[in-house]
Amino acid sequence: MNPSHTLDINLIDEDLKNFSCSNPSLIDQVSEVKNILLTGSTGFLGKYILDNLLTHTDAHIYCLVRTKDNKNIKERFNQSLIDAGLELNSQRITLVHGDLNKENMGLSIEVLKALEESIDSIYHCGAFVHHLNPYKILRQDVIATKFLIDFSTKHKQKQLHYVSTMNISSANQDIWKPATNLQDIYYCDMGYMQVKWVCEKMIYTYIDQQYPFYVYRPGNITGYSKTGYCFPWNNHALLLVKGFLQSAVVPKWTDPVEMTPVDLVAKAIVKLSLNTEKTHTRTFNLHNPSTLPWSEYIQKVADILKRKIAFVDQSYWKDKILTKVERNNPLFLFKDFYSVDSNKFNHQPPQDAITQNVLGQLGVYFPSSADYEILIKVYSEFLLKIKFFIQD
Repeated sequence: MNPSHTLDINLIDEDLKNFSCSNPSLIDQVSEVKNILLTGSTGFLGKYILDNLLTHTDAHIYCLVRTKDNKNIKERFNQSLIDAGLELNSQRITLVHGDLNKENMGLSIEVLKALEESIDSIYHCGAFVHHLNPYKILRQDVIATKFLIDFSTKHKQKQLHYVSTMNISSANQDIWKPATNLQDIYYCDMGYMQVKWVCEKMIYTYIDQQYPFYVYRPGNITGYSKTGYCFPWNNHALLLVKGFLQSAVVPKWTDPVEMTPVDLVAKAIVKLSLNTEKTHTRTFNLHNPSTLPWSEYIQKVADILKRKIAFVDQSYWKDKILTKVERNNPLFLFKDFYSVDSNKFNHQPPQDAITQNVLGQLGVYFPSSADYEILIKVYSEFLLKIKFFIQD
């Protein structure tokens, strides 16, 4: 374990030690959801959650939007929707100028008090998604989540719907609760995973006291199913694909790849949140149980782009190819990440039959392995269109 990681472990321990359920008894139950606070509304997943909230509820949605000044708040919000192919000119949207990285979410005392009194439910999907940064850099997400936990119990009880990520539970224990110990989760040395684990541990302190808090764990969120729209420039998996194609050499990874279009993830989260009585669980594992081999996925993309690639042994790739990757290849970002373990994705998340069954009852179905052929084509065409991929 390197020294910086040791420091982060100490910081994690300190954050959990300083956290406790400050309201040991319920204020009241949420009878009706009229007003919703949504964080991350201009983010990749958040804008589709907003779309589904407008479709499946009659609630008024307060969207926390970060901008340099109030003048550009509507412009930034509308542009993010246009980019995603959405038109949500609804009278049920109120934009709130705020920032999860600031004290009190950057809100004035007056605005904060008004929201505390009016909000009935919170959908918290605002987060800094980065697989290479350490905990101490990403820690603000922990502070923001703690604030929203406190906010949810101010003035009146509010529902809290928290978007986490897969693999936060232990493979050998309860697949819904966060793992008892950090070292029990996969990728426990990844700052992003550490943040999500700490946030879930805090939330479950309240869930264990029967607060109306819920956790949603998406897997590999992929582009919009209709157009392929996505944010590829900060997407770990897509940067890997781009790097492999650029070098024309691919490791023989045998691990499975699952794909869940962002619009279906959003639909699943919202529909589950509106039907929590259908299951006794408070956590929903939302990765797609249908998969295809990683090597097959890369080959399909290469065929579409008419690119020739060669598959090599994992150890050869790590020792002979990865070490020579230059800065102009996206793989350069991950040299240290994969230099120790060249197959970070060799893990199958827990199968959550309960969540899949409830989703089926709600009419939400994730793509089958047979559907991947179409999805990969849609995604590849979009990535070609925006010049993320280059065709020979």
